[in-house]
Amino acid sequence: MPELRNWTKDQLEWIKDRETSMSFKAVDRLYDSLGEFMERQGDPIFLFLNKAKHNCIAVIKEYKEPTNEIKFDMLSCITFHHPSPISKLPENIKNPLQVKQVWTVPRFEIEGIASFMYALLVRTGFTIISDKVQYLGGKELWKRMARYAHLNNYVIRIYNEDNGYIKDDEGNILEYDSSNIDDSIIWKPTTIGQKTLLILSQR
Repeated sequence: MPELRNWTKDQLEWIKDRETSMSFKAVDRLYDSLGEFMERQGDPIFLFLNKAKHNCIAVIKEYKEPTNEIKFDMLSCITFHHPSPISKLPENIKNPLQVKQVWTVPRFEIEGIASFMYALLVRTGFTIISDKVQYLGGKELWKRMARYAHLNNYVIRIYNEDNGYIKDDEGNILEYDSSNIDDSIIWKPTTIGQKTLLILSQR
């Protein structure tokens, strides 16, 4: 198990029975490779998407002693809703994946691994949709990605299931930059009646 920070009860329940180390055979059987996307102290970090689209993992390659067998140590994992509880998706959404949970081994959180995972999934052709439940860490992740969206060829838009995308005074869909839409519109103090989502897609 990874070291624990002040995770919520739901997050603790989600990870308590999960392994954070996987054999090469298990990963090969259950996951498709999305390639390597960054390096940590010279070691590549590999990204894998579950064949059933249930989750996406970021791992580093290690070798078991004394057999030298390859294993993968998990640094971060994003799970997705299956099926998505969204009542109405906007038109022209390609390969939607709605986030359910995100966790990263605490000592690697500062490296922004989850943000890189989101960005690479989008570059691979998926559209990432936020969960209706947003904890502080999730809110900070989305705002950080919005601040740098113009540098990374992706865009974040705000969508309401009843009213559609948030638009400007001229009727154009707004691209969220972390400050041009008030937080109170996006994030609510309760999930009851929450129908506002963030949608991350390729520009």
